[in-house]
Amino acid sequence: MNILRHKKCHVRTKENVARVRRDEAKAAEEEKARAERAELADHEDRIQRLRSKNIGNTSDVANVPDIFGSSVDSQDCMSGTSCSTSVSKEHHVNLFKELEEQERKNFASGNKEYAAEKKKEQDDWESKVGIMKRFAEDTKEYSKDNEWWERIPLLREHDKKPSKVSKSKKKFLTSEERKAIKLKKEKKKKRKDKIKGIEQTTHACPNNATPRHRIPALIPSKSNPIIHWLLDVKAVRLRNDRIANSFQFLLMMLKFFLLMSAVWLASNQESVS
Repeated sequence: MNILRHKKCHVRTKENVARVRRDEAKAAEEEKARAERAELADHEDRIQRLRSKNIGNTSDVANVPDIFGSSVDSQDCMSGTSCSTSVSKEHHVNLFKELEEQERKNFASGNKEYAAEKKKEQDDWESKVGIMKRFAEDTKEYSKDNEWWERIPLLREHDKKPSKVSKSKKKFLTSEERKAIKLKKEKKKKRKDKIKGIEQTTHACPNNATPRHRIPALIPSKSNPIIHWLLDVKAVRLRNDRIANSFQFLLMMLKFFLLMSAVWLASNQESVS
């Protein structure tokens, strides 16, 4: 029995595995938060540098209107406080704001398909190791495999009867298929007629001798005469065998009668003496 994984000191117990997963998830979240903070700080630093650069070049482009719809008044820019205030209120135009927000959402939530694949791989690994066991995992019902006797076909391929052609299908048959069906029917009819032509008759023996038994004719009446002669010879042999058997029976009865008469005579002589 594999009871090592049930002990608390074992590394692959359910509690230890769950603890490791929690620690890994927590570390991943902390890493994501740190990356987001670093990215946000980088963006803020870049914005501050652009703002300071814009403040330094304000005197040169005081008379040029702003391309983003906000113009800086030359009179306000004469005083450094008002100009700095107006510039500080302005923000840089981000043309990829929606894409960055979508990327942040994906980075925070993660890819669902990838997470499902990783979870499936993890479950398969745990099932192989023995950490996680599903109900009825080692049975045929879970794996959906049939038994060997259920996979054997009830009828063999050559034992199956050919499917009959329905009337609706006959309408769409080709001329060759119709000829094949007609030829098959003719062969079947000839075979039946041949079976009906076999007769059960009594064959005559030579010298007008009729045997006491019937010999079935296994061939049609219009057949080779040699076969008829062979059948007649067989009938004669059977008749001779019957006669020989009858003679043997008579000899046995005669021997028995002589033996009984000898015994009777011997008994009479003993009684007389």
